[in-house]
This record gives sequence, structure tokens and C-alpha cells, in this order.
Amino acid sequence: MQTISKIILLFLVVAIFVALGSYGTGHVIIFVAGYRIDLALSSLIIGLVILFVAVYYLIRVFGGIVQLPVRLRKLRQAKRTLQSHRLLNQSLINYFSGYFNDSVVQALAALKKDSGADIKSVALLVAYKASDKLADSQTQQQILHQLNAIDDKHVQLAKNIALTKSNYRLRLYAKAIQNLNLVLLHDKKNILAHYLQLKLYIKLKNYDKAFEMLSWLDTNRHFDATQLLTYKLEVLSNLFCSVGDYAELQYFYKKLPSEDKQNAQIQQFYLAALLRLNQFDILLNTLAKLELVTMPIAELILNLATKLSTDNELLRLVDILERLKPGLVTNYLYYQSLGICKYRLNNYIEARSNFEESMLLNNSQDGLLYLLLVARSMNDDVLFNNILLMIEGYIKNEKRQLYSQIKKGD
Repeated sequence: MQTISKIILLFLVVAIFVALGSYGTGHVIIFVAGYRIDLALSSLIIGLVILFVAVYYLIRVFGGIVQLPVRLRKLRQAKRTLQSHRLLNQSLINYFSGYFNDSVVQALAALKKDSGADIKSVALLVAYKASDKLADSQTQQQILHQLNAIDDKHVQLAKNIALTKSNYRLRLYAKAIQNLNLVLLHDKKNILAHYLQLKLYIKLKNYDKAFEMLSWLDTNRHFDATQLLTYKLEVLSNLFCSVGDYAELQYFYKKLPSEDKQNAQIQQFYLAALLRLNQFDILLNTLAKLELVTMPIAELILNLATKLSTDNELLRLVDILERLKPGLVTNYLYYQSLGICKYRLNNYIEARSNFEESMLLNNSQDGLLYLLLVARSMNDDVLFNNILLMIEGYIKNEKRQLYSQIKKGD
């Protein structure tokens, strides 16, 4: 299109000069070596224009011939770059398809076709990740040496994250944390680095640090609700089991959002920690605020009933149990807890009634033992002997079941 425009423009110029020549009869006389040439002025101008155009295009053709080797080199380089892109694309497809060996081969082939900066970093990272999946440490080290030579912040960040995942797989947790620290040195808000740190601290059982990472990820909305709750339950269950005193427990508990404090499982972890730390007064205050009691918390209340040391604490627990009765009326642990409190308050008649109610719901050996204690305290020999006979029958039945299981195993 440009060539046609130039030709049209040339004819327009010639037409203009012809038109101008029609208004005058100017002539030009040229003497060359005894020869005389008479030309119309318009013919001379047209000739000069044609000569100029011819010289211009001759120069361009000559320049094109001179530049031909350079153009061929560029064409070959463009072809290699296109092949490299195709190989790299296929390498990525194979990586995500699980063909890791093919992915390594194609990524390194792409690197040989074109070692430009835009291809090199991506090809090396893909090859490193794929060789890591193959556990090919020799290839990894060769690729890592080339990655270290690339002076690009983003490439080094990606490399360190890849190294972290590799070290995590090999259980080299200390090295993994060092690599993550390098990532966070350049990018303090890198969500993937914080997520990997969370997993590492859980593996190292450093639940204080894991709690910090989890709080940061929660603030930055990294998890969906299900993932977040799963990690919280894992971290908090272990964290509350490992705190050394009440002040440390409260430090972490106060940082929880209100919806977490209402979660039944997290509530259970907190109450269990209070029980372990012998914080009975705070535990009773917390239980008094509960609206719903799960089975694990019912078990915790049973343990609490055996640990309380004063009549006032036992009476407070009885009041709490009476208030929670509607939700626990079918739970045998409720009656056992109430019976223990009454027994320790020397109210043996009500204690016996509570233990008998628990036996109706669950004919357990524990219930029999509690009733035996009550019978002894009440000096009721008939009840005492009857319970002994029931315990003996219970033990014999268990022995028969055990023998039957052993025989089936043989």
C-alpha cells in the first residue's frame, strides 16, 4: 500500500510540472563535449525527478543486500524463539498433567533454543519444580546453580519459594525457614510465604509462631472458612495443651475473635487448658455462661467434679449442672458428675440416686464403682455385696469377650 501511494505521489508531482510547463515555453540548452542538447524545461525537471527516484531505490536495494545476513540472523532467531515458546508451553502442560520427566526435558530444550532472559528464568523454574517432583537432586543442583546467577528479585523470590517446598518435602525444616526469611526480606506481605511458614511451624510443633502466622493469614483473608477452621482447631488444640500458665493462656485466648470463642471445639480446648492449669474458679465462671454442652465438655465436667477441693466449688458446679440439665438429661456423664459432687458433699442418698440414673443410661463399670463407694459410705452391706457381684459378672463377661476375640484372631 505504501509503494502504491509513493507511485501515485510521483505521478502527481510530474503532472504538476507538466501543467506548469504548459504556461511557458522555457528551454534548457546543455553542451556536452561539442554536442548540444535542447530540452524543454518541464522535460528536464521530469528527468531529474525520475533520476532522483531511481538513485534512491538503487541505494535502498544495495542497503538491503548489505543487511541481508543480519536479517537472516534475526529470522533464524525469531524461529528459535517461537520453537522455544512452544517447547516451554508444552513443558508447562506436561508439568500440570503429571508428566514431570517430559516437562524437564522440554523446559531444558526450550532453554537451548533461546537463552533470552524472558525464557531462561521461566524454563529453569519449571525444570526445577518438575525435577523436584521426580526427586532428581542432581538435576536440581545443576538448575539451581543457573538460577543463582540470574540477577532478578522476582526470579530469586520464586526460586526461594521452590527451594522451601523442596526442603519441606525432604523434612529439612530449618533450611526451609531460612529460604522463607529471604522471601519475606524482599516481600513482607507474601501470602504464600506466610502459609508455608504456618505449615513449617506446625511440623516443628512451634505453636506460638504457628498462631501468629494463622492470625496474619486470617487478617489477610487467605483461607476460606473451612480451611481456616481446620487450621485453627489444629493449632489451638496443641497450643492450649502446651501453655505453661494462665497468663500465657489468656494472652492467646484474648487474641481470638468473638466467633472463635463461641465455637464449641475451641471452647472445649480452652476449658481443658483451664482444668489442666487448676484454674477452677475461672473454669466454673466460664461453665456458668455456657448454653450448650457437648460430649467432650461433659467429660471435662466429670473430671472437674473429681478435682474440686472445697464445698463451695462443688456447690457451684451442682448449680451449673442443674441449670444445664435440660440439655444433658439423656447424658449418663451428667448424672455421674452430679453424683460425684453429691458424694463429695456427703449427700449419699442423692448421690446413689444420680449414679443409678447414670447406670440406666449406660451400664458402665465406672458407674458400678461409684455405687460401690456410696454403699460403703452408707454402710449398706446388702447394696455393697450386690454391686460386688455385678462387678464380678461384668469382669467375667469382659474376659469372655476378650477370649472370643483372641480365638477369632487365631
